[in-house]
Formats: sequence, C-alpha cells, structure tokens
Amino acid sequence: MLIIYQYLVGDVKFKSTNQVLNESQSTWVKETTSQVYELLRETPPDGDKFTKAVEHILEREENWISWKNEGCPSFIKERSEDETNPKPTRKRKVSIGDEMISGWKSKKVLMGSNELTRLWNLCPDNLEACKADNRVFLPTLEEYFSEAIEQADPDAMVEDEYKVIKNSNFGWRALRLLARRSHHFFQPSTNPFKTLPDYLESVVQQLEKELPVSKTSNLELYSQLILSCHTTCHFIWESIA
Repeated sequence: MLIIYQYLVGDVKFKSTNQVLNESQSTWVKETTSQVYELLRETPPDGDKFTKAVEHILEREENWISWKNEGCPSFIKERSEDETNPKPTRKRKVSIGDEMISGWKSKKVLMGSNELTRLWNLCPDNLEACKADNRVFLPTLEEYFSEAIEQADPDAMVEDEYKVIKNSNFGWRALRLLARRSHHFFQPSTNPFKTLPDYLESVVQQLEKELPVSKTSNLELYSQLILSCHTTCHFIWESIA
C-alpha cells in the first residue's frame, strides 16, 4: 500500500497524465500514509525498528525514481581541475652542511646562488683568471700614441690646435696609460711643464724614438697617388686608341 501511495504522490516520468491526483486526493493519501506508519510502529515485537526500515527502503526507491527521471546519468563523477592537475610538492630544502659537502666533493666554492657559484668557479685559480689575456683592456703605448706620433712629424703638416694632444680627454687617458705602462711618467724633472699638452708633446718625442711606429711622409703619398693616376690615364688612352 505504501508503495502505491508513493507512486501516486511522487513525480514519475512514465506516469500518464490521467493518473495525477487532485488536492483532496493528495491530502487523503498523506493522511492514510501517516496512519499506516503509526500502525506499523504499534505492531509488536519491533514495530518501531521495522517502520524505520520501511521508510529507508521507500527513500531509496524515491532516489531510484529520481535517477530514472534524470535519464540514468553515470554514477562516476568527473574529476575536477584541481584533482587532474595536482599541485607540485615542495622539495626538501637541502641543508647548508649538505651543500658544503657536495661542493667539496665536486671541488667547487658555493657562493649562495647558482649564478655567483658559476662565475666564481669559471677558473680554479682566480688570480690566474685576472691575468688572462681576455682580461687585458688597456691598449699598448704604440696603439694609443700612434696618431699623436704621426701628427708630430713635420711632414704631416698638422696644425697644433688640431693635434690630439690638445684634446683633454686624450690627455687624461694618456696620463692613466703612462702611469700603468711607461717608466717616463715617474721620472723626476727639474723643468716642470706648464700645461698638459706640453708634457704630452715631450712624451711623444721620447716614444717616437723608442717605439717602431711606421711613418709615411706626405711627399711619398703624393708620389704614389700621381703614379697611380698616370697609370690609369695611360690605360684609358690605349683603350680608346
């Protein structure tokens, strides 16, 4: 009887339209259902326990009806994004003692970060690394003073105001370079120079005698230019003739 009452009151997908109860009928079914449960509870020896079991069975039946009405969806739940992509677990932080031991075994000095450790261990001997050829950024005296020595030649006919020794930037760099690479910088002199260009001019004269700077006079350059032009004109004349 309780199963029939549940079917009449419940929302069943396959129930026809003419099986719908009106308000008075629904009220009667609910009252009768309550009376049936009361009678079951009063039935010995375990009426109350039996009534709870019946209610539980009918509740499961109602869930079954709801599942059928929804089109029998799958009971397997889809995993959420958090479950499909679990967060990476943190690695155990290595202690300082373990890092020092691993550094000693690999013959490395650990500086606290990967980049500092890489830079420090580029060369086993840091003093030798400082003396390497690729660490030398100073030019030689011959390279730096080559233009000044060429301008000091009278054949170059360069006016004093256009010489590089008049440039303050050139003079400042020249003093620093002479202090590092030349013994003339520290020689005492009884005739102090009034200006920096005068001092650099004397240094250029000394370096001109010591350094093997290749010089080519303007007269030689003009002679080579005239000879080249003469050869070209002669070739063109023969081609026309």
